[in-house]
Amino acid sequence: MIGRIDSNSFETAVPSPFQVWKFNGSPQLKIAMIGGELVSGYAAYFRGRNGGNNGIIVGGYANESCCYIPSNEFFPPFMPLGSYEGGWEPDFPGIAGGSMTVYGHLAHFKAGTNGVETTLVNAMNALLA
Repeated sequence: MIGRIDSNSFETAVPSPFQVWKFNGSPQLKIAMIGGELVSGYAAYFRGRNGGNNGIIVGGYANESCCYIPSNEFFPPFMPLGSYEGGWEPDFPGIAGGSMTVYGHLAHFKAGTNGVETTLVNAMNALLA
């Protein structure tokens, strides 16, 4: 990682494939699949907007495993020291720690309106529409 930093050859994004399958019926069943390991809050959110357990199935590790995909509650101020799932290292909060280092990423995700949760929710809602 130090070599990647020194040579400025690191990524600033984490690719994650998204996919939706829709099955006709009453009610219509949707299967939303995302690369990476989603925290459970995403399934609850999408079930609440798409017909509950009978309307949508949400799954992670689909087509790729890029890392944990945290939601906003895994970041400060909700978790003052950050979290393993969010890739935070409490001793060095500006660099990757926790789950991100297992996947070779140099930094943790961001929360908020330009963060990982908003990006994921907006992208998946567009596919589910």
